[in-house]
This record gives sequence, C-alpha cells and structure tokens, in this order.
Amino acid sequence: MIFKEIKNYRFPLWLTVFLLLLISIPFFIYQENYSLAKILGVLLVCSITIALRYWFAVAKNRNNVVARVVLNQNDLFDLERDFKPFVNYSKESKKVIIHRIGILLSKVRFVGSDDLLLNNIVVVGESDESFDEEDYILFYGKDP
Repeated sequence: MIFKEIKNYRFPLWLTVFLLLLISIPFFIYQENYSLAKILGVLLVCSITIALRYWFAVAKNRNNVVARVVLNQNDLFDLERDFKPFVNYSKESKKVIIHRIGILLSKVRFVGSDDLLLNNIVVVGESDESFDEEDYILFYGKDP
C-alpha cells in the first residue's frame, strides 16, 4: 500500500482545500455554471476519500496497530471443547483471551519443510480436565 510508511499528516491544508471547494460549488451553481459545479463536487468527494485513507494510514502507523487473527465460531467451539475451564470464565476474560490468541496466531510463521513442524501438539495431564502446574503442552516452534 502506498500509505504504509506515512507517519505525519497536515490536516489543516486539506481542510482549506475542502472549504474552498465547498464555497465554490454554490457560487458556480448561482452563476448557472452547473458543469463546473459538478466537476468540483466530484473533486471534493475524491479528495475527501483520499484524505481519509491517508489520515487512517497515519493513525494506524502512529498507534502501532497490531495485526491479529480473528477466531471464527468453529475455533471458539474447539477452544471450549478442548479447554474446559474456558466455559467458566467471565465474558470480559473470554474476550481478552480470544484477542491474545489472535495476536499470538498472527505472529506464528511456518517456514521451511522441517519434519518437526509436522508433529502434533501434545497436551500432557489433561485427563483430570484442569490445567495444573504439572500439566504442560509440548510442541515444536522456530524462533524468528
């Protein structure tokens, strides 16, 4: 995207352009120059669209927005089925956990063709349906 690295933005300049376009449109309509008023109207809409995209890109770059994977209903069903205590958490706690899982999943990268990446994830100690200090999850992952 063209706006990926933009960090600063001068909104007053855009406001001046919008103000001039908004003032000139009724003026040209009053002068019965409708075609020029239409052209300025289209130009106004296009410039506002570009300015908003630019502004949102700057806001995203300044705020360091973190990408995340959004879990669908199947993922949530699997989470509730495989991690039994998740059902008992409050709504806010579930929301925080789901967002944290999404951030974690967005950072996971599968690269190369190592056979270790094909190993299953092993959960040890799940027979008592609680995750205690002696329980653990075993999987292979590469550090970037």
